[in-house]
Amino acid sequence: MATIKGISPWVLVGLDTKPTVITSEKVIYCIKKVLNITRDDLCSSKRNREFTDARKLYSLIMRKHTKKSTTTIGLAIRKDHSTIVYATQQAKILLEIDKNFNRNFMLIEELTLNPFLEYDRTNNY
Repeated sequence: MATIKGISPWVLVGLDTKPTVITSEKVIYCIKKVLNITRDDLCSSKRNREFTDARKLYSLIMRKHTKKSTTTIGLAIRKDHSTIVYATQQAKILLEIDKNFNRNFMLIEELTLNPFLEYDRTNNY
């Protein structure tokens, strides 16, 4: 192995230059890990704050890190496109005024962007 300007080649071993692939399954899995909310709760019509905040976080992360349409994003949680648009708008407002919401967003986003995260792709969460 050759060195690059004095850097040991072993420093570069294992570095992944590919962008992290964000899927709805991965985001839902991360929400479950951080907030302990199941996929069924996320897809439900329950209007408790914990569930609505989870849907807002899902919407915001998917809109921020994917190029999927609001219709496609909504299909994963059985919501229509207007719900996703509204949830994203509300999430942006909550990021600025609610410290707990902001903290949860940071944790879920960091976990979602982790390229080494192993998650259950069978949707059993």
